[in-house]
Amino acid sequence: MRNKLVFKNISSIDTNFKDLKIVLLDMDLQTKKLHFIQEILAASNEKIIDKLASVLRKEQQNIDPVLKEKLTKRILRANEDIKEDKLYSRKEAEVKIRKKPDL
Repeated sequence: MRNKLVFKNISSIDTNFKDLKIVLLDMDLQTKKLHFIQEILAASNEKIIDKLASVLRKEQQNIDPVLKEKLTKRILRANEDIKEDKLYSRKEAEVKIRKKPDL
């Protein structure tokens, strides 16, 4: 059985995310992130994006300072890669990730 990430009623999400129902079946963290990113990219309602960003910001306030520094460096490096047009399409990224031995 393939791993699945299912979002139900995402267009009617409220501030407490009561209507957001996620079903995760035997997924590793990297797979969960990829599927979540795909759902975010598919979202057309700006309010949903704003609410998800708000939750993420609140959770990041509780991040270990060392981890926060590492993540900040990765973000800055990613921004530089974007500026230098070092990008992968979604399909290229999936192929690259699948080639890693731990996945």
